[in-house]
Amino acid sequence: MLDLTPKLLDLIAALLEERCPSEHQHKIRGFAEFLQTAQASIIPDPYYGGEQGFEHVLDLIEEASDGLMKMVKLIDLSNE
Repeated sequence: MLDLTPKLLDLIAALLEERCPSEHQHKIRGFAEFLQTAQASIIPDPYYGGEQGFEHVLDLIEEASDGLMKMVKLIDLSNE
C-alpha cells in the first residue's frame, strides 16, 4: 500500500495550471510533465479536434497517468 506522505499530498498535477489559486502555484506540475514518450508541453483541449482529437488526448492522459504512478511509486519506495 502506498504511503501518502506530505511529499505526495502536496503534489498537484494540473491540466489547466492557470486556474490554480496563487497560494498553491508552487505545488503545481503540469500533467504533461509525466509523459514518458509523447512530446507535448500541455495536454490540449480535445473539444476542437473532433473524434481524433479526443483519442489523442485520451492517449496523452493515459500515458501521463502511467508516468505519474511511476513517480508516486518511486517516492513511496524512497520512504521505506
